[in-house]
Amino acid sequence: MSNLASSKKIIYGFGTLGLIISLALSFLGWYVSPVIPIALFILFLLVVRTDLYILLIAFLVPLSIPLTDIAGGIGGSLPTEPLIAILMIFTVAKLMAGYTFDKAFIFHPLSIAILAGLIWMLVSVYFSEIPTNSIKFWIIRFMYVLTFYFLAGHLFKNPKMIMRLFWVLLVSTTILVLYTNIRHAGEGFVRTHSYFISQPFFMDHGIYAAAVAFLFPVALFFILNGHTLGLTRWVRILVLFMFFFIFMGLVFSFTRAAWVSLVGALGFLGIMKFRIRFSYLLAVVLIGGFYVYSNWEQYSFAMEGNTKGSDDDIEVHVKSISNISTDPSNMERVNRWSCAIEMFKERPIVGFGPGTYTQLYGSYQKTSELTIISTFTGDLGNVHSEYFAALSEMGVVGLLAWLFMIGAAIFYGMHIYYYSPIPKDRILAMIALLGLLTYFIHAFLNNYSEFDKIAVPMWSFLAVITALSIKTKKAIQAAKG
Repeated sequence: MSNLASSKKIIYGFGTLGLIISLALSFLGWYVSPVIPIALFILFLLVVRTDLYILLIAFLVPLSIPLTDIAGGIGGSLPTEPLIAILMIFTVAKLMAGYTFDKAFIFHPLSIAILAGLIWMLVSVYFSEIPTNSIKFWIIRFMYVLTFYFLAGHLFKNPKMIMRLFWVLLVSTTILVLYTNIRHAGEGFVRTHSYFISQPFFMDHGIYAAAVAFLFPVALFFILNGHTLGLTRWVRILVLFMFFFIFMGLVFSFTRAAWVSLVGALGFLGIMKFRIRFSYLLAVVLIGGFYVYSNWEQYSFAMEGNTKGSDDDIEVHVKSISNISTDPSNMERVNRWSCAIEMFKERPIVGFGPGTYTQLYGSYQKTSELTIISTFTGDLGNVHSEYFAALSEMGVVGLLAWLFMIGAAIFYGMHIYYYSPIPKDRILAMIALLGLLTYFIHAFLNNYSEFDKIAVPMWSFLAVITALSIKTKKAIQAAKG
């Protein structure tokens, strides 16, 4: 009997035995909570089949329930974050017992970029204005990096595990979108209802749209390249329906940042199809960035002339993206970013500490930039940008570490797609990279990386790129002899 078949029989047998014992005790009058056999089953799954445990978490992530106050002011998502915390403890225990990650994975440039960011974040914690917030923020980041980057990355040596991850996230997200679209249809797909229509699974339409956009490339390439990925015609037809619902979910989220990110990711797909080199792409980005910075006053004046506001009409809603003169949401973003810049000027090297912006930015607001939704109590969101968050909370080094990670992900994702001799690996790398790009672009306008809804796909997709990069390097070396 194979190890896989044996493990499955043990898992199913253990779960069935726990259920039988629970029912027998209940019949005898000794009532046992059904949570107990479920907990024992999950614990056994963790030890015997860690891969299935990770896939279970990935499936539950889109459907987890965020709570702002579980106990003593501590928030989180149930049941995923406790399960991830258990996985982190289990992984640390294994490492202490002698388990090691693949050295090629640890010393891969993308891994080094991630570890450098994690180490610098810890340095910033030491200088934090609110140490308790920063320590919690660092632990959360460490938890996701350890479990869904390093541990999952070890499992991604097997392409079947990558496909399983994509599948569970796609199926779960489709269930979420169906639920949201049905509720939204009952309200007539009105924009004002989009802000809360995905509750209780998502408290904010922005993070809902960002999470759904992550899976857009998965559905798209399962349709377009399903044959290469080993999918039958009927499975591709099923995915076509899933793609339709995901597209609807994105459109009726009325989240402009998600729309922009999707257009950007699809534009990048064109760049890769033309096999444009990373160095050329980087040069264009740097020159373009310098040009915009040099002519910012001109662009700012043009945007101030745009008075299109948020609207149920999708065309008008799109045009309101650059309105910074009358649109409260856009104006407040400018206010938050200005505060982040002022905070950076005060502490340019180490920042104010991870997770501190929301509590500290109020005093940096300028009267001329206040809006009708401005607050001094830090109760209405954060900086609305991963980039400005890194700059204000961890200084210029923190921002550079974040940018280095993104650059490494893009470089190695492109390298796999251009040079891997394995067609399936090229498609898997494309899916992971485009999914990441939807968030990296979205992250200019929002920051959600500390939430499980984004953290799990983000770190696992980065792990996919690293694992496939190592495999590609070995394949190229083998071909050269």
